[in-house]
Amino acid sequence: MSTISLQDIGLPPAVRRAAERKVRKQGQSPPEYLRSLVERDLLADQTFDELLAPVRKDFARAGVSEADVDQLVARGAKVGRCAPAPTKASVVSGRRPRAVFDCNVFVQAVLGEAGPAAQCVRHFESGAVELFVSRATLRELRAVLQYPQIRKLAPSLTELRIDAFVDRIAYRAVIVRRVRHVLDYPRARQDEPYIDLVVAAKADYLISRDKDLLSLMTGHSAICTRFRQLTAPLRVLTPVEFLTVFSHRDPAQ
Repeated sequence: MSTISLQDIGLPPAVRRAAERKVRKQGQSPPEYLRSLVERDLLADQTFDELLAPVRKDFARAGVSEADVDQLVARGAKVGRCAPAPTKASVVSGRRPRAVFDCNVFVQAVLGEAGPAAQCVRHFESGAVELFVSRATLRELRAVLQYPQIRKLAPSLTELRIDAFVDRIAYRAVIVRRVRHVLDYPRARQDEPYIDLVVAAKADYLISRDKDLLSLMTGHSAICTRFRQLTAPLRVLTPVEFLTVFSHRDPAQ
């Protein structure tokens, strides 16, 4: 059986040379590189639930809970990264709600299909929610999913599956390419890209399980006050709170 090469697929010379450099850099053979591209493309065509099914089985076998994942992400934040007060519901009418999801929402969605975070992701995937991301937030998500403590619990969370998951988010979301830094948050520097993004995107909601972000809506410090001035009428909600608000919207809107 013959082995396909980069020369066999008719790439323009400049593109072929760039591909050859990337193959050498990644330490792959040309067939391995081409196979990974095909696998990544096919994975990216799957729904989030289809893409994450093997990973969720791994987490289920390991007995991992939502609280466990929060702790894993928090511990990772300390070395590399990256219960709220009740929030009055605010319903955006007449258009799709504009939202930013914190990294931990996506990580919780990876954990299991039955949780509120996974349902938030389904609303985004269906087009009912307009999601905004930035290069910084996508970069953090990729880094968090690569934490050794997470990969150890979910062997199915391969590099290819991570790439496909992040690619699908980037393809379906609105990527805000110019995000200006607007607020220093010394208490949680890793959260600043999300603060900057909600301002740039004029988001209606920031969805998070992170107490540092959630406290911005209720805190009395100068930073919390300035955050609310910059982002009004934004709401920072947990996934459960957001689903409650979302359920009160007129389905015809």
